[in-house]
Amino acid sequence: MEEPDAMRERLKQHRLSFVWLIFQLEQRGIVTDKTEVSSVFAGTRKGAKAHAIIQSTADILNDYERKFVHNDG
Repeated sequence: MEEPDAMRERLKQHRLSFVWLIFQLEQRGIVTDKTEVSSVFAGTRKGAKAHAIIQSTADILNDYERKFVHNDG
């Protein structure tokens, strides 16, 4: 599984906020808030929900990059 720091960098690279991420998580049935997401990414919150947030964030970022990031190189 991808590390939270790497996902945070991907969010930053695409100029996506935690507010955007929280909305995307809610679309996938994970109700959360900025404090909880920050704790998960800081590594201070563990457990099944934290794991779900990390896994879903990876999926969300992969979907975003597939749809909106074009590698014409």
